[in-house]
Amino acid sequence: MLTGSKLASSFNSVNRSWNPPSCPSRPAEANGPRVEFNPWERDPLHDRLKDPRGDDPQIVELRELHREMDRTVLAANGWPDIVVPSCTTPETDAERRVRESFEDEVIDRRPRKAKNEGQGGLFD
Repeated sequence: MLTGSKLASSFNSVNRSWNPPSCPSRPAEANGPRVEFNPWERDPLHDRLKDPRGDDPQIVELRELHREMDRTVLAANGWPDIVVPSCTTPETDAERRVRESFEDEVIDRRPRKAKNEGQGGLFD
């Protein structure tokens, strides 16, 4: 499992080298090219990340970094037993069940964790 600094370093290396062809506005910065963010437009990177047919090596690597980040967060919360689904859009019933199981498990455990830590929770 990646630690926080290794995960950030891996993500940053992919982010610096990522050059999506459909983003016309790319200001040059010291840390590499960046895409201007407009919250009202669809993010082409997000669309490619979610598309299960996408096999671009950088997209595949970004998906794995996303899953590693999820595993790291779950382990930090004391839930290393939860299986992290693919971050692509589920296409089959089996994939949808895995995604739903993941979401249900995290939602079910969150209030218990907050109560155990004495913080209360959103769902209490």
